Amino acid sequence: MKLPIKPMTLHKKIFFRRRRLVIGLVLLMLLTAGAALTAAKYVHSSNLIEDTYCPDTYDKPQINETVTSDDNGFYAKTFLSVMPADTTDYPVYVRVALLPVWQNEQGVVYGRQPVEGTDYTLAYDHIYWLRYRDGYFYCTMPVTAGCATPPLLSEDEVVRQIKAAPVKGYTLHVVTAAETIQAIGTVDDGLKEAVVDAWGHQPVAE
Repeated sequence: MKLPIKPMTLHKKIFFRRRRLVIGLVLLMLLTAGAALTAAKYVHSSNLIEDTYCPDTYDKPQINETVTSDDNGFYAKTFLSVMPADTTDYPVYVRVALLPVWQNEQGVVYGRQPVEGTDYTLAYDHIYWLRYRDGYFYCTMPVTAGCATPPLLSEDEVVRQIKAAPVKGYTLHVVTAAETIQAIGTVDDGLKEAVVDAWGHQPVAE
C-alpha cells in the first residue's frame, strides 16, 4: 500500500533552496581557493630569467648652430652644421629637420605653426644639401666621425623671421633635429643600399 505524498510546504521549499545555494557557494569557494593555490605554486616555482640582450648604443649627433635677433626682436638662425658622434667607425649620411614654432620666454609653444614665406624666410646651401618632399634636408656627402657637415645655414643662407607673432610675447624659434645612418651597407642580399631602405632616398647631388 502506497502512502500518499504530502505536498512540500513553502517553508521546506525555501529551506532546500537555501541549502542548495549554500552548497553551491561552498563548492565555488573551494574551486577558487584551489585555483589560487595552484597559481601561487606555479608563480613561486617559476624562476625569473634575466634578459641579457643589450643593443649597441649610438650617441646622438652634435648640432652646431648660431641664433641671433635684430632690434625688433625678430629671430634668425644664421649658422647650422652637424657633427656625427665619434663612436661610429664608418662614414655616415646626415639629415636635418627644421621645425619652426612660435614660442614665448617660458618655453610655451603657440598652437599655430609659422608659415614659410609669410612669417619667415629660409635660404640654405644647395651645393651640399638637398631638400626632399618629406621635409628633411639631406647632406649629399658622407661624413666621418670627428668631422662636421658643410654648413646648411651660413652668412646669407639663414632662417629669418619677417613677421611678428600672432600673439604678443611670442617669437619665432626653429627647433633642429638631426639623424645619421651608416653610409656603408646593403639590405635585401645587396640589392638595396641601407640608407635607401631606412630613409627612402640616396642623398647624392642631383
